[in-house]
Amino acid sequence: MTRFFSFEELRNATVIDSEGYVYGYVGNIELRDDRVELVVYVRYRVRDLAPDVPRLVSVLRSRGIDVDESTPLEVLVSLARREGVDVPIREVERDLELVKGFVGIDEVELIDVARIQRGSNIEELRVVLLSTPREARYRGIPIESTVARVSIRSILGKLVVSKSRGILGYAEEVVCAPKTVGVRVYRSKGCVGYINWINFLTTLKRMGRRELFEELAKFRDPYRFSRIELTLLNDVKKLIEDLGGGREVMELLERSVVVEQERREYVDVPLSKVLKVGDVVVVE
Repeated sequence: MTRFFSFEELRNATVIDSEGYVYGYVGNIELRDDRVELVVYVRYRVRDLAPDVPRLVSVLRSRGIDVDESTPLEVLVSLARREGVDVPIREVERDLELVKGFVGIDEVELIDVARIQRGSNIEELRVVLLSTPREARYRGIPIESTVARVSIRSILGKLVVSKSRGILGYAEEVVCAPKTVGVRVYRSKGCVGYINWINFLTTLKRMGRRELFEELAKFRDPYRFSRIELTLLNDVKKLIEDLGGGREVMELLERSVVVEQERREYVDVPLSKVLKVGDVVVVE
């Protein structure tokens, strides 16, 4: 049965083209001329280089092309290439979001949402996989009908998305079988457990670190939360570091971690099943 997704479920989902390249992120869903489309945006960070849209619009308009600053970035770049115009670049001095293009629902091959555990961190991933090579065209990357030769090094560490099964996880290990090589893709790899928070803080108090105790108690009240999720371990470490807790406190924290079991959920993917390798690996 086909699963449907609301805009709230799709908000900020990563849009991946058929070649495995990230095209952008879902910003909205619009009804345009009786056609439902995803509005896809791109983010530029502080001091990043971004297309200078006002200058590009000015150059294109000087050539008699009817565009304005609301025209999607993808369209502007395509027109510039057609006209042999170099896309002007500027340094972005603040975080910036630009509408990159509109993606029709008929271009969408797969939508999936999954929770992936890596160590003590849990990510909620939202992915929209396209049937078209939009980002490859945007970047000017040659489009190949198949992957001629798959490099294992180019796969390891990347997110793997199956056209038939959705988000599989991250490729982390090389595996082999008779006459076959593949990669082990983990959906869950890490520990299930908790931090014995009340024990950690009361021991800290006995050590005479009352000021540090009070600051950490603001993060989580030990009398309300006697144990806290293991996923918060990195946050607690960062807080201790910022407060100048020192090595002794870090060692006490590590001793307060209770590991109940190790979780491992994975699937092995033969290299013969790999279809495309870009920013993301696309498999059958």
